[in-house]
Amino acid sequence: MLTWFRDKAKIFLIAIIVTFVVLIFVQWGTGQLNARRDYTGAVARIEGRDITPAEYDDCFTLAYQHHENEMTMAGDPSPSQELTAMAGVIEKEAWEDLINSELERLYLEDLGWPEAGAREAMALMLVQLELMGVEDPQTYLSEMQRMPGFPAQLQQVVRQLRFAAFPAATRLQNMASREEVEYLVSERYMPVSARYLVFSSNPPLPGDDDLRAFYDSHPELFTTPPFGIVRFAAVSVLPDSADIRRAMSTV
Repeated sequence: MLTWFRDKAKIFLIAIIVTFVVLIFVQWGTGQLNARRDYTGAVARIEGRDITPAEYDDCFTLAYQHHENEMTMAGDPSPSQELTAMAGVIEKEAWEDLINSELERLYLEDLGWPEAGAREAMALMLVQLELMGVEDPQTYLSEMQRMPGFPAQLQQVVRQLRFAAFPAATRLQNMASREEVEYLVSERYMPVSARYLVFSSNPPLPGDDDLRAFYDSHPELFTTPPFGIVRFAAVSVLPDSADIRRAMSTV
């Protein structure tokens, strides 16, 4: 028996090593290896706030699932090997998403925008049901809440709201004020007036003197009010000999 174990020891050792390596690759490829860490210290600090490992793990999982879904939709039946090779890229994307999301949250907090949560997501879903033409959106939403996949769907809507909040806030901050809009309109505004002149039904043909008299007595009908704004005018004038002599006399 001992001789048999001694002869087969190398085979058993190789089998154990291969199994161990395969399990590591499987866990890494499915994202389970970095699913949760056993330490609770901060992995980063942004504007004085500690970022926990759980927050980074969530970002890593989202980035991993994003690439996995893209590969699956592209027809890759088993993208785990490619995802394992992309581990460094996914980690970088997770860090960038984590930092950007925290900076965006601080920006919205400075503007006084509340962070979107389950209540805002429920309100959005209710409005969407109304726009879809559902007769009783509240009852329909209550039935949806009893479905097993509703919590995940609700979290997805919360993420969509948080993702859309920052672009919406920046667009509102970059909008022109009422005073700026009124100024731009006034610059492009040209008044138009219409007047009626009463003539006899069969007037005689006017002569040159009549036309001149009418023109002189009604100058407002033949002039256009100013509609342009001149901010500055630069005129280039070449001096003549008299200008040169005048300048030389003052030297």
